Amino acid sequence: PEPAPAQAEVAAPVAPAPAAAATPYAVQIASLPSEDEAKRSAANLTQRYASVIDARPVSIQRAVIEGRGTFYRVRIGAGSNGEATSVCNAIKASGGNCFVTR
Repeated sequence: PEPAPAQAEVAAPVAPAPAAAATPYAVQIASLPSEDEAKRSAANLTQRYASVIDARPVSIQRAVIEGRGTFYRVRIGAGSNGEATSVCNAIKASGGNCFVTR
């Protein structure tokens, strides 16, 4: 078999919210080495930032990072860069950590 092409990462949805695929931007609020930890973190952070997240979709994406292994990213869907930035700024103002991604 041929070796897979070298890529920095390959992301595939693990447990996407129904509208997650339709959101061009996302706010990443966690990245963990196990799916179970990511699910627990998603539940905890979704509750902690419920007023900021509102009805936005929350998903977990599996990412294989060359040289580091597999991580599970907890992300909040957003319709625009401005919306994602606003959500991330509100999370940071509440003591959280995040960044905007596509």
